[in-house]
Amino acid sequence: MTERLISNRNAMIRNQGYFTLGQLDIDETKANLIWEKIRNNGVSESDNDCCASILMSALQFGKRFPSYWPQIEEFLIAFVKRESTEVLQIISSIVAFQSEILPDSILYIMLKKLTNVSCDHKGIIGNIDYILVMLAEKSKYSLAVELLESTLIAGVTFKSLDYFSFELINKH
Repeated sequence: MTERLISNRNAMIRNQGYFTLGQLDIDETKANLIWEKIRNNGVSESDNDCCASILMSALQFGKRFPSYWPQIEEFLIAFVKRESTEVLQIISSIVAFQSEILPDSILYIMLKKLTNVSCDHKGIIGNIDYILVMLAEKSKYSLAVELLESTLIAGVTFKSLDYFSFELINKH
């Protein structure tokens, strides 16, 4: 069934199929087959919303099958080179609110992608605000400084990072 969804010409249907791939209740014997579908479609898919779903699916798959994190890391290095606001939005959302599921190597790849965000992307900047607080709370200061510097260089004002500013003034 999922095979038909991800091969459909309608991007909305493919999008649902990709999202489903990472949620399937499968055992270890079928995991490689599902991973291959995620990876191969991640390479060939051109629709930005579908790419965002593929990214989410890959990360959910890694959470379920941790032995695949090295392969997911290799996939992400190439995958996040895409210039897509939808993919950046998903990356920022995952890092801001679900980073506990990510190994440090995956977190680092995703954070690196967020260092190239335009100040026009308000939703992504809002997530970066939360990411900065999370990094400070986890004592990942060098990552927080790098992300903060790149964000400010991109033209984001400190006022736009109100949660981070509040936490910085009141707790550090």
